Amino acid sequence: MSDVEVTYSTMRFLKSPSEPQNRVRPEGAQPPLDTQDKECSVPWRLIAVATGILCLLLLVAIALLVTHSKLFAKWFCCGAKCYYFTVKEHHWKACNQMCQDSGLSLLRIDDMDELTLIKSQAHPHSYWTGFSYDPRQNKWKWTDNGTSDLNLTAISLQSLRGKCLFLSSTRIDIIDCYGNFHCICEKRMGDGL
Repeated sequence: MSDVEVTYSTMRFLKSPSEPQNRVRPEGAQPPLDTQDKECSVPWRLIAVATGILCLLLLVAIALLVTHSKLFAKWFCCGAKCYYFTVKEHHWKACNQMCQDSGLSLLRIDDMDELTLIKSQAHPHSYWTGFSYDPRQNKWKWTDNGTSDLNLTAISLQSLRGKCLFLSSTRIDIIDCYGNFHCICEKRMGDGL
C-alpha cells in the first residue's frame, strides 16, 4: 500500500435553532456574521427611491421638451448671417422694436438665394421682413438702410402708406403693417455676434 494520509471529519446538524453551537474552529477562522438584527450601513432603499424619482423627473422633462418644442424660438445660421424666428406674433413695429431691443435687425433679404433659404425655414408661419414704406421719404426701404439685389418687381410697390413686406414658405407680399405675424430678426457675423 501507499503512504496516503486520510482525514475524516464528522458533520453535526442542528436539530433546532435554539440548540447551542459548540463547534471547534481551526485557528484564524472567523465566526459567521449574524446579519438578522443589524441594519446595512448604506441606506440602499433611500438611494433607490431618490434615483427612481430623478429618472422620472428626467423623463417628464424630456417629454415636455419634445412635445412643446414648437413653443421655443429658433435660431438658424447660414453664411454670414444668423436668423432668429420668433414664436409670438406681433405687428410690424413691435417686431422691429423687439429685434432692435435684442441687438438685432428685422430681416433684410439680400438676394433670391437668401429668399429661397428663408422661405424653406418659414413653414408653417408667415413672417415680417424689414422692408416697409417710409412715408417721410416717400419710398420703400429696409430698416437697416441697406441695399438688396432682391427683385421685387413681381410685387406692386406703389406708394402704399402703412404697408410692409411679409413672407411665408409659399409667397412674399405687401400687407397692412398692423396685421400680426411672426418676426425674423437677423444678425450679421461681422456685427459682433
